[in-house]
Amino acid sequence: MRTPIAWAILATCLASAACTAKDDKLAGPRNELRQVLDAAYENYGGGALAAKAKAEAGEHSGAAAQHAALLVAEADRAVFEKYCIAAGKGEHLFNASVKLDEWLKNERNKETCRMAAKASAKLAEAEALSK
Repeated sequence: MRTPIAWAILATCLASAACTAKDDKLAGPRNELRQVLDAAYENYGGGALAAKAKAEAGEHSGAAAQHAALLVAEADRAVFEKYCIAAGKGEHLFNASVKLDEWLKNERNKETCRMAAKASAKLAEAEALSK
């Protein structure tokens, strides 16, 4: 005869296994999207704004300056990713930067953004199916 504690342990194990299986199904699409965006951002020369902010923060070496530099780095990357995925879908967002607009004029970069948009759609589909 099983005690309530045994049932609770069994339920926890089963729930954990279900969550792990769900995460495993999303790992592939997440990794694919991350790899495409990482390569695109590196090719773009991303992080220059963030590097400048970090250098300036280093001069001031305060916690607030370091935090501000981190925020700049995250914002720079987030804007790039959103803009690239939108461009890959054929959409045109606001003019984020002249540099980004120039980068997207290159057909190879446009193709990279199309790949990112496809990977983003695959991830969204996998997330919807895992609910």
